[in-house]
Amino acid sequence: MMKDQGLPEAIVDEIVRKVMAQLGGPSRTALVCFSGAGIGSREALDSLGRLRDEGWKFRAFMSDGALQALNPEDVKKSLGVSRVETNKDHAPLKELRQGVDEIILATMTVNTAAKLAAGVCDSPMLTMIAQAIMAGEHFTCAIDGAWPESPGRAALGMGKAPEAYRQRMRGNLADLSSYGMKLVAAEDLHDACAGTPVEGAIGKGAPEAVNRPAPAAEQSGAPASEAVKPAAPVTAVSVLEKHIISRVDICRCRGQKTVKVAADAIVTGFAADAAKEFGMTIERL
Repeated sequence: MMKDQGLPEAIVDEIVRKVMAQLGGPSRTALVCFSGAGIGSREALDSLGRLRDEGWKFRAFMSDGALQALNPEDVKKSLGVSRVETNKDHAPLKELRQGVDEIILATMTVNTAAKLAAGVCDSPMLTMIAQAIMAGEHFTCAIDGAWPESPGRAALGMGKAPEAYRQRMRGNLADLSSYGMKLVAAEDLHDACAGTPVEGAIGKGAPEAVNRPAPAAEQSGAPASEAVKPAAPVTAVSVLEKHIISRVDICRCRGQKTVKVAADAIVTGFAADAAKEFGMTIERL
């Protein structure tokens, strides 16, 4: 096929991912837990759908809150499962965890983060996660729903909390990171899981500034299919007005020398790795 008649880059990337999944080793298995956060849920489900296409197998558990915030049929479709477990099913918690390579907390509420940080186990899902923590199992958690400066939170009219309260919320996430949980933006969930070794350090890739507030400037609107294209001359500077800086954000700025974020922005580990890979500097305003 002639180069100028080739498929769009995004389609080629998707074909390569699926072929590599077929040629690769045994599929990975994950237990995916959903608490009642709507913020970041679409990005999380999209990421999980990509993992499913790459051969991952899933088990799913939805809390009572998640059943209110999310459509179970959407979860089933994204994960490629025929059922999801709930509190009403009284499923053996140990059996749900048995044999999985990863536990993914795809949506996390402020309440869930606070209880996990404090060691509270007053629901089947929290009990299951606490047991997994004590068993040293691997975790990847999307934190959008528990991050105090999330744009989605402000849109719901909950963006005016006192700084002391925000700091408490950030502190809860910092505690989870210290427990060995890998904390990422929902849109980075696929990359975080696909790049996680079965054996190795737990918590690698946790946000660099999880105990801080969030960002302030101009977010790139480039579509994901343009993520690998230079956005500007190498001498240009980008300013990102986001509360969680993800790998996708950095990829959209590829080709630029410096990316500026707010002094209190959270820069995920995957974003920092991407910046290093592209020879970019992240500066705080």
